[in-house]
Amino acid sequence: MRVPRNYRLYRFVEPLRVEHTTERDVELHRIHIVTRALRDAGME
Repeated sequence: MRVPRNYRLYRFVEPLRVEHTTERDVELHRIHIVTRALRDAGME
């Protein structure tokens, strides 16, 4: 598996796979991560 360019976001998201969360919580978190990633990319 390739290491994503924004490794810090990857490290932030990865633990979600281990924790017991509801699907809605995961979905909301993904939306938040994508929003942050897009914003960070726009700043570069």
